[in-house]
Amino acid sequence: MAGGIDWAATGGVIGAIGGVVGGLWGWLQRQRHTSAAVDADVAQSHAEESIYRMMTERLTALETDVGRLRDELAQERSHSRALERHIFKLESLMRKAGLEPPEFVDQVGATPR
Repeated sequence: MAGGIDWAATGGVIGAIGGVVGGLWGWLQRQRHTSAAVDADVAQSHAEESIYRMMTERLTALETDVGRLRDELAQERSHSRALERHIFKLESLMRKAGLEPPEFVDQVGATPR
């Protein structure tokens, strides 16, 4: 073809350019997908670390509260025993003096003791 357009060659060049553009597009999409997957993994790792740290802090606070409550309970029990001993002494003194101590009615169970 003298002076005409070689459509076969033009089509080949356009096809080659299309293949390169398509390949580049595919590569970019894979890179985006890989980058998104890495970002998601990093975000999940940070979330897990944050949850672990938060649970550790809450567990430590709970252990502290339980320890404090145990100490308070031990003090209350000790005080209760001391009051009970005092009441027994007072009742004994009343009986020795010829007085009968009043009946104790437990408000929780409403039964005399």
